[in-house]
Amino acid sequence: MQQGVQTCDLMSCLSGILTWANCHNTTVYVLKCDQMKGFDYLAPKGFYDAISAYGLPDTIIDIDKAAQTNTKVFIHMAHGLTEPIIVSGMAKQGGPISPLKSTLTTSLGHHYLDDIANITPGALTITSSTYNHLDPHQPDDNICLPIQMTEATDN
Repeated sequence: MQQGVQTCDLMSCLSGILTWANCHNTTVYVLKCDQMKGFDYLAPKGFYDAISAYGLPDTIIDIDKAAQTNTKVFIHMAHGLTEPIIVSGMAKQGGPISPLKSTLTTSLGHHYLDDIANITPGALTITSSTYNHLDPHQPDDNICLPIQMTEATDN
């Protein structure tokens, strides 16, 4: 990710890949995970897996679990808010720890996809045509750009 990149930049890149695939009659498989905004609560399992994978202290998990115990939830209806219901084990999206959770969980997912792509034949890699013909003309013609994951966020 780069600061200042817009969602339209990402969509343009993906559109270019789709256009190339259509022109070369090549199938490109994509898994799409869209975090819809209709439900503002996220399951914490991915965050806990990331904490363990990165070797961070389990006390972070303990603090997060404590913050999710007996949380009041108000449902937005067409006629206003409902009376609160009490939930446990779910973290509110947009809460103070959400950016950290999103970063750790997404980065762990990216590392997993990177590991899989490195051992999977036919994984999507962008190269120049001169690279593919083993006839590079410029130093940049030797660059290979593996595409494992794209992400856009409005935060």
